Amino acid sequence: MTSEHDASVLKERARRLASVASPAEATVPLHVVAFQLGVEQYAIETVWVQQVCPLKSLTPVPNAARFFIGVTSLRGRIVSVVDLRTFFDLPDTGRSGWNRLVVIAHESIVAGILADQVLAGQSIDGRVLTTNLATHAGIRTQYLRGVTTEGLIVLDAARLMADQRLFGFGSQDV
Repeated sequence: MTSEHDASVLKERARRLASVASPAEATVPLHVVAFQLGVEQYAIETVWVQQVCPLKSLTPVPNAARFFIGVTSLRGRIVSVVDLRTFFDLPDTGRSGWNRLVVIAHESIVAGILADQVLAGQSIDGRVLTTNLATHAGIRTQYLRGVTTEGLIVLDAARLMADQRLFGFGSQDV
């Protein structure tokens, strides 16, 4: 049997260990899919990305928010498609044909993010991300995980997926 003192010491030790990231965790790279929105480059961690695919068809939805482009069918699922460029109020630099979708998923929500171009999957060092950049102001900051020294904007997919304005409608099987 452990005494109350031993139990409290063990509890305090566990609390301190839980609050400090181990050196191994601090150096784990973030694996991301990078994509282009206008002139800016964004990325989302690969654990959230279900697939990257061409946008073959799109059905507009009347009276939807400006950033909600419409729906498409992917493997028998109706998937909502959003334009983060419009949602983030980025300047319109001309659209490149809206030919790629970065499909993200979490639980029952599956949605497509419209991308001008998908750049590549890559690993980045999470320690070099900064979140305090004046040039990345506005609605984006609440979805910002960080920005690399090269200017790659890493989005917080958990916050994106939790936003009811963007993905509150989920997806459905057809």
